[in-house]
Amino acid sequence: MLPRAYSRAIAMLIGTIVGAGIFGMPYVFARAGVAVGAMHMVVLTAAVLLVHLWFGELTLRTNAHTRLVGYAHRYLGMPGRIIASLSGVLGMWGALVAYIVLAGTFVHQLGGPLLGGTPWVYSVAFAMFGMLAVAVGLRLIESLEFIFTAFIFLAIALIAIVGIQRVDPINFSSMNFRDAFLPYGVVLFSLGGVSAIAEIRDTLRGWERLLPRAIAWGTIIAAALTALFAVIVVGVSGPRTTEDAILGLAPTLGQSIVLLGALLGFSTIATSFLMLGLYTRNVFHYDFRIPRVAALLLGVGVPVGIFLIGRPGFIDIVMLTGALFAGLDGILVALAVLVARRRGDRQPEFRVRLPAVVNYLVAFMFLVGMVVTIRELFG
Repeated sequence: MLPRAYSRAIAMLIGTIVGAGIFGMPYVFARAGVAVGAMHMVVLTAAVLLVHLWFGELTLRTNAHTRLVGYAHRYLGMPGRIIASLSGVLGMWGALVAYIVLAGTFVHQLGGPLLGGTPWVYSVAFAMFGMLAVAVGLRLIESLEFIFTAFIFLAIALIAIVGIQRVDPINFSSMNFRDAFLPYGVVLFSLGGVSAIAEIRDTLRGWERLLPRAIAWGTIIAAALTALFAVIVVGVSGPRTTEDAILGLAPTLGQSIVLLGALLGFSTIATSFLMLGLYTRNVFHYDFRIPRVAALLLGVGVPVGIFLIGRPGFIDIVMLTGALFAGLDGILVALAVLVARRRGDRQPEFRVRLPAVVNYLVAFMFLVGMVVTIRELFG
């Protein structure tokens, strides 16, 4: 009989993966075409699954319990530590900026008809309140995280149940090869769950042999939910699909469904922002030994500043964050596990039995994705 920790481990990974990125998926699917988006989804799900499994193997080959920065330092030296640290910090900043943008959109959908204003104004207000909340700590939110994580699943279920009856197959027929690469960074952002793997290993202490199964099921279920959400929203909204996925549903599903979806989406985004903001502040305070106020300004103030100065779009920031920093993490994991197979100090309960050339191919794919994304956004 499988232990309760096994299902909890799967749920942890699904909860980590399914987040803000899912709201950007329908837009890039609609722009590039569902068939093109589906190809990105299949290829990147396979690549991310390998990265998750490699990271699971990496944790089992090392007695010391650490995170990606620690593993990169141990097996790839100081360059690995520096790259992992930069990737981690910049990736967290990018995610926080994305949360600010999306939160403003959702709050505008909820309060704009009565209060007026623009999504940007609501994003600024959210960022200020969010930064204050992170400064205070908000331990209550941390203890209720699992409740708010469930909200996004309610939103998916609600839109799927109501929307599947209004899907128009003609919305799946178009393809735009000029935007063929558009889904790459968004899909990669939406599927990343490396940060949860070490915690899952701890959850399965004594049952480490179940780790690859938990990783596989968690990654595949999360990818399936994400794809289902994208396909149904595109099927309902078609060319009217918006960057936040929700607003474009109004003409077909009605304003009440949009408001409920926006409420559930905002609850998820707000909680994610607070949790990641707390974590980012603590990284600067405890790991880099920066005073608490300066750590708050670096951890949360910098993303707020990026939003205020740059006014980035949700899709652009998700594309960049996913392609660059999720891609860098994937490269580090793919290379570090090869070194760990020679220098690890623990016999793992499983290993990914694929030739090393697969690691190099996946790393090369992520590298190409980084280059192409930069060219698409800034070229």
